[in-house]
Amino acid sequence: MVSPYFRPISVLLMRSRGSTLVVETWVMSCRVLRRGVENFILSKIIDTAERAGCDEIEGLYRRTARNGMVENLYADLGFIESEANDSGVVWRAPTASQSLKTGSRISEG
Repeated sequence: MVSPYFRPISVLLMRSRGSTLVVETWVMSCRVLRRGVENFILSKIIDTAERAGCDEIEGLYRRTARNGMVENLYADLGFIESEANDSGVVWRAPTASQSLKTGSRISEG
């Protein structure tokens, strides 16, 4: 049941490919961007990667007319640009990287 007071603010679609957890899709409400939610979600992505036995996380930023405000999200979270092409930029980071920014003012329930 969905609360009448709270609505979903993010959706993640991920899959493992060998030792890499691939973030296929990461959608977030613009109302929560830059409020620490992305850092909290990254901590959950890392937890998922570690449970799946993955030692690397990969994410793709796909350029669209509406998502310019997150163009640097992966870089801001500590990922390293791996490759770029006409459809977007691939970002990678080891799950154990100390440069990943998971600190957050948000806590679970």
